[in-house]
This record gives sequence, C-alpha cells and structure tokens, in this order.
Amino acid sequence: MKPRTANPPLVVLQQVCIPHYRQRLLETLGMDSRFRFLVLADPEADVPFLPLSGPPNRCEFEAASQRVIRLPFGWTLSWQPAAVKAVIRDRPNVVIAQGSPYELTAWMLTILGRIYGIPVLLWTHGLQGAEAGVKWRVRSWLFRLSRGLLLYGDHAKRLLIAKGFAEDRLHVIYNSLDDRQQVAVSERITPA
Repeated sequence: MKPRTANPPLVVLQQVCIPHYRQRLLETLGMDSRFRFLVLADPEADVPFLPLSGPPNRCEFEAASQRVIRLPFGWTLSWQPAAVKAVIRDRPNVVIAQGSPYELTAWMLTILGRIYGIPVLLWTHGLQGAEAGVKWRVRSWLFRLSRGLLLYGDHAKRLLIAKGFAEDRLHVIYNSLDDRQQVAVSERITPA
C-alpha cells in the first residue's frame, strides 16, 4: 500500500459520464483546497437524451472509457476498466462511485475498497419505490458492499431504512443540479 503523505486527501469520483448539470458541482469541489479530486469518466459516453459536459477545469481528470456489454433481452452492463486501474494505482483516501448494479465498475470498486481498506461510497437514487425479488437482492448486495450511500432524496433513505439499512450509512445529498443556472432560467420565464 502506498504511504499517505501530508498531501490533501485524494477523492476519486467515478462516473460513466459528466452530465452538463454536474459541471458546477465539480468546479465547486475542485476549488476546495482541503482535497484533491480525481474525476474518472468517459468524455464520449453514449448516453441518449443527456447533454454531456467536458472534463472539469478545477479537478484532475482521467478518461475512463465506458464499455457496454449487451446481454439477451435488451439488458446491458457497463464497464470502465481504466477507473479500476486508477484506483489500484492511486489508492485514494475515498472513492465515490456511480451506484448502479448494472455498472460492473461499481462492483469492482466496492470489492477493491474492501480489499485495500478504501471507503467506497455509492452515489445513487437508492430506491424509488417498493422493490423485491432478484432485482432487490442484487441491488442490496451492491449497496451492502459499500461503506455508505449518497442518496438523492429523503424518500430513498426511508425506504432503505425500512429494508434494514443502518441510518448512519445513508447520506442524503439531494441532486447536483446547477442552482444558479436554474434560478437564472426561472427568472427569464414569464407567465403566459
């Protein structure tokens, strides 16, 4: 294991892509000198109906190309081997990974976190409604491999607590929309 130095803690943020609405968040995080942020994402990901942003200016960035694995019945899995390699190479202080059970990268990063003692937090919707059966079991296994979940809302937190998750592992961070841009657009809208 690499020895930790007096450098700011390294936070790795793994995402399939950088949605346009997340750019302001990444720029804000990058201005915080208490941490180093390394963003691992595919700048050319094929995400229908989602405008993408370029690499953030204030964070370190490494391209982690997305590979899509097509399964029968229209199912797909996503894999970013460069993200896994970067975590093995850099041994960050914490990893924040996209928390979808369809992302093989999330599975690998949570397992590596267990092996290397690196906290891995999953950034996820969590649950949006009642979920059971195989789908829930798979999602639950992934969530339980992580150190904690960063959730979009209080509803997801309540659902997961009801499913037996410890409240102290569930952190509601809401969405990362660009509030300034939203306010500016709202102010330009006039009632008809």
